[in-house]
Amino acid sequence: MESSARFPEIDATDLLGMREDNQNKNTERNTKNWVKVFDLWRAERSGMRDLESNICHVHLFLDAI
Repeated sequence: MESSARFPEIDATDLLGMREDNQNKNTERNTKNWVKVFDLWRAERSGMRDLESNICHVHLFLDAI
């Protein structure tokens, strides 16, 4: 079986257009993924700050007793 029979002929401009669309989709997907990771990290970090703040308040309270 010849490769020309399996694949249709595509114009170079069509090929470049498909390549650009694919790169844009991959970039968009990658960006969304890293924004999601950053948001999770920020939420976790914020939670840790609240916990550290509460621990400091407990220590201050215990020191005052």
